[in-house]
Amino acid sequence: MNPTPKYQKGFQSSDDIRNAVLFGYLYRKEAEKQRNVTVHFSLGDVPEVLQWLASVIISGLAWDIIKAVVKKLNRKLTKDGALLDEATKSILSDEKELEKFYNDVKEFNEHCLSITEKQFMYIRDEVVADYVGKMSGEVFRRTNQFPSAEDYMRINREASELADRMLSRNKDFPVSADKQYQAVSRLTKTC
Repeated sequence: MNPTPKYQKGFQSSDDIRNAVLFGYLYRKEAEKQRNVTVHFSLGDVPEVLQWLASVIISGLAWDIIKAVVKKLNRKLTKDGALLDEATKSILSDEKELEKFYNDVKEFNEHCLSITEKQFMYIRDEVVADYVGKMSGEVFRRTNQFPSAEDYMRINREASELADRMLSRNKDFPVSADKQYQAVSRLTKTC
């Protein structure tokens, strides 16, 4: 009989890693490029290669090693003719985009997003919508009925609590995005 493994402090579940990519990078990127953040998109599944890369970043592997591994990975995937979405291609082939991914995932994992209040609320809304959709589907799967008003109230409350636990904004970040700030490397930035 095998004993149940004991995970070290800081262990990240696959949901934590998915969330770091989905909300920490992909939705953040949408929020940063929109002037009017009232339009919301469903971005779908998170590519496995980005989840793997996020897990490597969160584990604390050195930046120079990550760059070298990503270069080799990109060459291998290109040689094999792998079908990749545009975001993944960009991260694997462009060092500046890889650095942005690295910084965004780290900030999300450290609960210290350097984003404006509007961008923060955009991402928070996406966390809530993701959770509500997931849990509403669970209610339907379990009961074969649409969620009741009470179910939706409970699910929305849980979603808001989850978003509050998951997201935190660096309050020192300016209210409006500073173009010069975005151009500077954030590899050494701390909250």
